[in-house]
This record gives sequence, C-alpha cells and structure tokens, in this order.
Amino acid sequence: MAHSGDSRTRAKAWTAGVDAARRRAGLVTPDGLTVPAERLRRLLSQWTTAELAPGRLMPWLPVAFGIVAYFTADREPTWWAAVAAALTALTITVLARRHSIGFPLALGVAAMALGFAAATLQTKRIAHPVLPFTIASALVEGFVEVREERERSGSETGW
Repeated sequence: MAHSGDSRTRAKAWTAGVDAARRRAGLVTPDGLTVPAERLRRLLSQWTTAELAPGRLMPWLPVAFGIVAYFTADREPTWWAAVAAALTALTITVLARRHSIGFPLALGVAAMALGFAAATLQTKRIAHPVLPFTIASALVEGFVEVREERERSGSETGW
C-alpha cells in the first residue's frame, strides 16, 4: 500500500500549488464573504483531494471526452461503427499491454471509444420518431380516459 501514500502526497502538492496560484493571482473576496468562501474553498479542496488521491477521477476523463465527441458530432453516428471502433481500440490495448508508453495511450483511446460507443448505443436504445421537418403549429386531438382528483388543504400550494 505504499503507492496510496505517494498519491496522497501528490494530491497535497497539487492542492498547495493551487493555493499558491490563487494567492499570486490576488483573488479578493468581499469582506462579508471571506470566512464562508474560505470554508467552501477548503471543502472543495478536500473533495478534490479525496477524488484525485486514490485515482478515482482520472480514469473517467477519457470516457467523458468520448461522450463529448459524440455530442459534438455533425450528425448521428451509426451504432455499428461506434462499436467497431471501440472493439478495435480494445484489441489494440490488449496487444499493447506490454509496452510502457503504448499501453496507457491505447487505454486512453479505448476509453474514449467506449464512451463514444456508450453514448451512441444509449441514443439507439431510447430512439423515438423525430419529425423530418419543422412545424409552426399543430392540432392535437384526443380524450382523457381517467381524471385523478388531488386533495388540497388550505395551506398547501399543490406542489
């Protein structure tokens, strides 16, 4: 478990670096907010340290980049292409597992491809019909089968 101590030390050094940069930047807090802002800063710093120290946050960054790539695509990608890219990236990762530089790079690319494929497959799973053209107004007809009555007391707003 010597490795976990090393990561905590790096997280503390990172937090100290952020504090030093904040002081150099001369960030000034209004008088009445100094104490609450400092408490909030310390709380956020503790949360960040708790996430970064054991390395729980870093593995999700490539996945997030893959999802961002999905949402910035010009058109809807086909599900089979996204899955093929993810499987190809995983295969390359397995083949590169003995290379000290190639494996982390391949693993990052595979995580991005998996994030992209996950977003594509989720969109495919919840697909619903979309109108092929814009409508300015529409007439909707129908009827109500059941009407539920909600009781309200005088003091409630109904929410």
